[in-house]
Amino acid sequence: MLTRPGESLVTSDHVAVRPCHLQSRTALLSIDVETDYGTGRTDALDQLVRLLDFLATHRLPLTAFVEGQLFERRPDLCALLVDRGVDVQLHVYDHATTGDTPDSLRRGADAYASCMGVRPEGYRAHMCRLTPALYDALVTQGFKWDSSVMRAYGLGRNGHACFRDGDYFVMGTGLVEFPLGSWRYVPLPLNHPYTLLAGSLGGHVLRSVCGPAGRLVAYNMHMTDLLLSPALSEARYGRLFEWLQRWMWLGHGGDTFHPFGLMCDYLRGRGFAFMTTAQLCRQVTPAESSDSGS
Repeated sequence: MLTRPGESLVTSDHVAVRPCHLQSRTALLSIDVETDYGTGRTDALDQLVRLLDFLATHRLPLTAFVEGQLFERRPDLCALLVDRGVDVQLHVYDHATTGDTPDSLRRGADAYASCMGVRPEGYRAHMCRLTPALYDALVTQGFKWDSSVMRAYGLGRNGHACFRDGDYFVMGTGLVEFPLGSWRYVPLPLNHPYTLLAGSLGGHVLRSVCGPAGRLVAYNMHMTDLLLSPALSEARYGRLFEWLQRWMWLGHGGDTFHPFGLMCDYLRGRGFAFMTTAQLCRQVTPAESSDSGS
């Protein structure tokens, strides 16, 4: 498999990586649309409309990385996303597997094309693990961009020096990489589950002392971060994962839309403008050839 836990991640040892910088602060809200904890259950997933209603109320755009199998099994969800103006892109074919392979990527891309009528342009890897083989497969399949690199200490962390500086990166002959968000000074992910894990005191310290690292924040979530799902007891990610999830949910009742809204307000207050990842890719692609990363 491409994403075995011990397998190396893509670096400049495999492909040229050029750091680039944005001129203004930009926030990308994204969600990995998949069955609850990879169990096949959809208790939280079936309430996706609640998130879409929340975003519409607050005029916030969204990029959805949809599990490949859902284009075949749940075209209704995909149609809902399209109807609500969401930027729909591709995620791993089946989150219950151990990772991405060239065959599963091709299968997911074909399922996307059959459902959407066009080929996918953007991708997010299983557990954020962009390996050299997956990178090669993305280029072969004609993807324009990816958003998988986790520079902070989280699942799939890629701490290679080639990703240390820059808001985004151009890899090889043109695949654009938009790394996931992280905090300045403290290398922790700036995403919804880690925001909840930090708690009120830790979150206050991160917001007031650290702030976002750089001018790009790709803030990711899952429906199981927003809505408490009974599928947690069936998750196959180990005892530590389950313990952290239960800690994350302490004091939040059945949903975490309120802290999510507070984070969006915080980013707006810091001068971040919200857009979809596809919009940002279109914005930077014409200019990236002249951006030396300075």
